[in-house]
Amino acid sequence: MNIKMRGKEAMTKKKEQKKTTNNKKIIKNAIRIIFKFMPIKWMSRKGLFEIWEEKGVHITPVHFYEPIPYTKEIKEEDWKRKPLKEYMLFNKKAEERINKMVKKYGKELKENEISKGQSSFEHKKILYSIIRGTKPKRIIEIGSGATTEVMIKANKHKGKLTSIDPYGKKRKGVKMVKKKLEDYEGKIEKELKKRDILFIDSTHNVKIGNDVWKLYLNIIPKLKKGIIIHIHDINIEGEYDKEFVKSNRIFWNEQYLLECFLMFNKEFEIIYKGKEFVWIKRK
Repeated sequence: MNIKMRGKEAMTKKKEQKKTTNNKKIIKNAIRIIFKFMPIKWMSRKGLFEIWEEKGVHITPVHFYEPIPYTKEIKEEDWKRKPLKEYMLFNKKAEERINKMVKKYGKELKENEISKGQSSFEHKKILYSIIRGTKPKRIIEIGSGATTEVMIKANKHKGKLTSIDPYGKKRKGVKMVKKKLEDYEGKIEKELKKRDILFIDSTHNVKIGNDVWKLYLNIIPKLKKGIIIHIHDINIEGEYDKEFVKSNRIFWNEQYLLECFLMFNKEFEIIYKGKEFVWIKRK
């Protein structure tokens, strides 16, 4: 009886999914037909920009001046691009030291003790181990989430932990500053000292006056020697993930700015890397 019921439920679920997919196709086709006869270019005129923006929408033309790429022009080989790592500084000894930290402290962190979030458990384990191994007196985090929980757990030496996030949750063990980085009155470059950590989980796009603009052009270059920087959602091994970009229609550009910053840069070195993060240090 149970097997029959489960079979019926599965069939019903499949039918509902198929119906939803068909409905989406119908809606998409209807929108295409409507747009065929609507003056879309007129809707994207500069004079209407403020009106659309007030409604929370930007309607911009497909144009080579626009930051959003024309997706049909992205070639398959573009996704296979490799950063020019030969022009960046890598510290292999630092990488070995971090691997030893992970071996020593990584087992302390249990996967079921922290929120899942967007990061892999392996990434969280590395973050935990670096904090346990370096014992920074100060950590400043830009953007918060599951990694904040990891930092609180790793902060057994009672360093000062500050998180700057306009949407951040209050947590015991961290001072939450509910502001955008661009509205933060403090001077991060003065607050951090040698062996301290700057953890960056930004908005991932450089725009006039935003957090990425402020970080790379005003804060990071001024950091003191010995400060460790974690940059989240970065793949220093290759291009942004094709499936992530296509399924979410998100076009980040922080990685390109970081690559340019690191090439021919004798002041900052890469001390650890993965497919979703990179750790760099001011020499």
